[in-house]
Amino acid sequence: MVRFCVRSALAALAVSSGFVLIVACSSQSADGPCTTGATRDCHVVLPGATGDGVLSCIEGTQTCSGGGWGACQPNGTIVSTSGFHGSVDSSGTIHTLGAGPNPCPNDPCDPTCQYFTSPDAGFGLTPVDGGGGSYQSGQVPLTALPNGWTTVNKQPCTGPSDCEFDSQCINGTCTLASPGDKNWCTGVDFTAQSACVLGTKNYEFPVCNRGSQDATSGTVSVGFDMNPPPSGVCAPTSGGYPSKGSCIIDLSKTPIKAGACLDIDPVNLINVQSCTGIGVSGNRDFFVNYDKKFAECNYCNNEGMKKSGATCQTVTANSYQTTAYTVTYTATCTAPKVPQWRALAYVATTPSSGGTSSEVKFSGQLGDVGGDGGTTNLGSSVALADTPQGGWPATCGLFGPSPCPANLTTDFGGNTLAQRSVLQLTITLIPSSDGVVAPTVSTWQVTYTCEDQQ
Repeated sequence: MVRFCVRSALAALAVSSGFVLIVACSSQSADGPCTTGATRDCHVVLPGATGDGVLSCIEGTQTCSGGGWGACQPNGTIVSTSGFHGSVDSSGTIHTLGAGPNPCPNDPCDPTCQYFTSPDAGFGLTPVDGGGGSYQSGQVPLTALPNGWTTVNKQPCTGPSDCEFDSQCINGTCTLASPGDKNWCTGVDFTAQSACVLGTKNYEFPVCNRGSQDATSGTVSVGFDMNPPPSGVCAPTSGGYPSKGSCIIDLSKTPIKAGACLDIDPVNLINVQSCTGIGVSGNRDFFVNYDKKFAECNYCNNEGMKKSGATCQTVTANSYQTTAYTVTYTATCTAPKVPQWRALAYVATTPSSGGTSSEVKFSGQLGDVGGDGGTTNLGSSVALADTPQGGWPATCGLFGPSPCPANLTTDFGGNTLAQRSVLQLTITLIPSSDGVVAPTVSTWQVTYTCEDQQ
């Protein structure tokens, strides 16, 4: 028995076009006289060298005619790339388009090669952004308040009314908010941080919303005073407050989303509708919603302060949220062949912030096509890849290096178990623990072949 390798004229053309050719050999007779009507398997694998990571291949059958072997006829091997084919709305829900895969434009060897394309060039997946944006803060700790200032923070604390200065009660301790924090209560919850001076005449007073609801309508007042409310009082009570002026924020024009903060400048009238009697140089106390005319969850954490000389620092509060995207692939093969899921490759970024890295997890479920054309009999979810916590690289190509690509056949339990028509792929994007930075997935590829049923 002599091993032979199938190399078609189209494969040779691919080599001349800059592709790398790997020829798969079969244990068959050498080319020569054959019996008309006889058939044999043929297999040519053509890795692309164009940078897009598409695996192109021929797996098919040759038929003897007139005493000689004919061309290798593909039996349905397909390659899909850039598996996302649709759009994502603001809530992170994926909407797949009805259009199917397209013929691979860079594969002169395999006419059955198919790929899925993203809606536009450079499209990628990223977690949903809570809209926190960025703001300026003096970042003065509670331990460095001006002389004579006291807080009403109770130690140990037992509930929301025990904590102020943009803090909440956690395990008996009043803990300052982290960038993007929200859902402290159901509804709007205004808070205030330490203010600062940006340059020489720009006074920045950050007003935050730590509730679960966006503040997008109505107005809210902010009062300024030389001294804080009396010790033990969580909101101003005297008729003389505020002695250094007040401002009105029009929330319909400058909304404050849940988890976001808004800088107001009472001197330069930035992000405020109007201000009266303003005097904000030196140490200043300021209190959001001091007149309690805006209904909110908790008035006690609405106080902030500006310590004389505090310079501004930019705080980023994107407040990214863990988001999962799911896309379903349906493999098609000509009977008696069945699909064999093969490989998963991807390109991702996983930046770090606050001492932790963001993360991307890939998982999948196999199922069948139901009588109505939908997916049925989905199996258990199987972990496929996890970067970087699971040891997988951020860029995982179809042609390595190890451990890439993810071996779907092995992950799903071997040849027999991986021979099902539907693959539901889930990509979970997890931001850094502080929510400031988010991972991205710019592209991914899923491949399968058509094999004899086992």
